[in-house]
Amino acid sequence: IMINEIEYKKLEVPEHYEITEDGRVFNILTGKEILPNKKNLFVLFDKHDVYKYIPKVLIATKFVPNPDGCRYIHNIDGDKNNYSARNLKWVNTNRPSSKDAFKIKRVTEYLDNINEFANYGETLIIQNIKNLLK
Repeated sequence: IMINEIEYKKLEVPEHYEITEDGRVFNILTGKEILPNKKNLFVLFDKHDVYKYIPKVLIATKFVPNPDGCRYIHNIDGDKNNYSARNLKWVNTNRPSSKDAFKIKRVTEYLDNINEFANYGETLIIQNIKNLLK
């Protein structure tokens, strides 16, 4: 189902919840969004059980391909509260990639100083960002 161009997928358990690719969970019966609790878990209910999900595990399982059978999920941008499927990747180690963190830091520093490069033009700025990500 597409709603406002965001893909919604039904959770397998419990049935009356949906999750979006950008990491939002909704109760279909009430229409309310479910937010993570203080322990950073989605707590979902049905008539017989309580289900607790770690947000990034729930979203990655639904939306991020894992062809190599990796066991861990990392937040690409380092923000542990960014549950968007585009920000998650399956990895074989529980340690964050220092290479990814370094690239993000370089681009962030570049963008923080973008006013200094405003005269370069859009094409050159995009090329500089691509070079920083190599």
